[in-house]
Amino acid sequence: MNHHQVEELKIYQDVIKKLAENSFRIKPWIVTLIVGILLFKDTAPELLLIALIPVFSFWLIDSYYVYLERFYRETYNDIVLHKTPKEYLS
Repeated sequence: MNHHQVEELKIYQDVIKKLAENSFRIKPWIVTLIVGILLFKDTAPELLLIALIPVFSFWLIDSYYVYLERFYRETYNDIVLHKTPKEYLS
């Protein structure tokens, strides 16, 4: 493995790490939003339905981060195994 491949692997590792951190960081936000909305459920019961909006939004965002993380992990493994990286995002 030459120097350029090692540097490329380091970049992929950094991207994977950042995606995992972002996925981890959005989870407390959803909990905070839901608890904040549920505090007012007695005064406005329709807020229970509104509480589903951030749940689904953050679920979609988290799913996207997990999808990208898997893509970069597979590409990383392809580089390590000297395969041609798959073109999932094109």
